Amino acid sequence: MNMDVDDASIRNNVIKMLSEQHPLSAKEIFELIILNQKNASYPAVYKTLKMLTRERKLIKQNRKFSLNLDWIRELKSFSEKVEENYTHKLSNLPSLDKFEQHKTYTFKFKNLAEAEEYRKRLQTEYISEKRIFPYCAIYNHLRSPVIQSEKSITTINSVVQRRINSYLAVASDTPIDRWCAKFYSVNRTILVKVGLIIPTARLCETMVLGDVIIQTFIPENIQNYMDYIYKKSKKVDDINIFEFYEKAYKTSSKPKVVIIKNDQIANHIRVQIMNYFRKK
Repeated sequence: MNMDVDDASIRNNVIKMLSEQHPLSAKEIFELIILNQKNASYPAVYKTLKMLTRERKLIKQNRKFSLNLDWIRELKSFSEKVEENYTHKLSNLPSLDKFEQHKTYTFKFKNLAEAEEYRKRLQTEYISEKRIFPYCAIYNHLRSPVIQSEKSITTINSVVQRRINSYLAVASDTPIDRWCAKFYSVNRTILVKVGLIIPTARLCETMVLGDVIIQTFIPENIQNYMDYIYKKSKKVDDINIFEFYEKAYKTSSKPKVVIIKNDQIANHIRVQIMNYFRKK
């Protein structure tokens, strides 16, 4: 079916009007449309309403029109699938050495599990060999020892073997955070401090890998859930790990990871983090 520009504009205007207020009669829709589209005629508007109704985009009750909720749901499902298909696949995301100096990269993920998988992949790349600069990071909560203790031990062993000094600055100070700090602190090259005043920690977690800054922005509802679990738990055994992982990591939350390669900014943040560990 061919459609000229005016017909397409009327269709778009009808859908826009009914998304803002409903139900509306054909006359009410026409009167609203001609405020923006002066050349629209009543027969053209009525013809469009009949066409959209046949296409099941509109429903008509008591001579008034509304958007069809089933069509809206289908549209939403389609848009989510498209977004998912265009979301960066983990296997195609760049490695640490592919980032260019003075450039910023933003990656969106379906959930925290995906964002963390990519973040840890870059972390592993960094500590896979001896580095000039220490590994520095800011967290709201330490989590890896809680849900991935074996992987955390592997990471610690790699840090030990490569003799990479690590500085982990943590804003929260719950029993779980303190337990995680002790978990990491079994090795003297890993320094951890909890209960620090870090205004940005809840907004995003920051990792500095040489001249690359990696910021993970965790949605507020996920942060609130983790705060709740950590504050109410006196020891790690109080946490249902499976439930915690499902709700915090697998729930669709759309976190994003922002990566900046800039040696000056990286050095500035690294110095700030290391200053938390200087004796006063």
